[in-house]
Amino acid sequence: VKDGRHLAGAELCAPMTALPAHIAWLRDRCDAVFLPFYLEKKSTEKGARRQLCYYTQFAPSLGGGASASDPDGRILRPIVHSLYGSVFSKAELYRALRPLTGGSVSPFDVSAAFDEAVRDKEEGLLRLREVYRRESTRNDGFHAVLLGRPYTVLSEWMNKGIPQTFASLGVPVFYQDMLSYTGEDVQGIAP
Repeated sequence: VKDGRHLAGAELCAPMTALPAHIAWLRDRCDAVFLPFYLEKKSTEKGARRQLCYYTQFAPSLGGGASASDPDGRILRPIVHSLYGSVFSKAELYRALRPLTGGSVSPFDVSAAFDEAVRDKEEGLLRLREVYRRESTRNDGFHAVLLGRPYTVLSEWMNKGIPQTFASLGVPVFYQDMLSYTGEDVQGIAP
């Protein structure tokens, strides 16, 4: 955050202040930095829109700086989540990866990898939710659920040791991604 403050040149929330420093650190240690745009999440409810924090929606521009600060094109900024759907996301990923792969990766390869990643993510979420269902009933069912984005609630620096404090008191700690969002109320916490 300290380094990011100087690089950001503006007062932002802690995650967005830290982002430019993370990017600068990565640029010196890897071939490319994957910094996708995640604009909106399609809702299953007709007419409903789920927009994310304005700053995080445009984190690739704010944290990665303008294209002038990336003259070698090593910051990959595809739009991977928007209302346009998965075909658009796959095309964006292919467009971003093509210069790095020298054409050795086809659009079909990107599409298959994207589909596999979506399946893996869904399976991972199901496993997390199962852990929550199993573990939340222990200790007389008393537990804490941290609400917030994973990059804040799971980061030891950002969460200021709150999960460890609960754990030291014998209170199991979970985070919101472990809850079921299927419409039912989970342990008194509305989805």
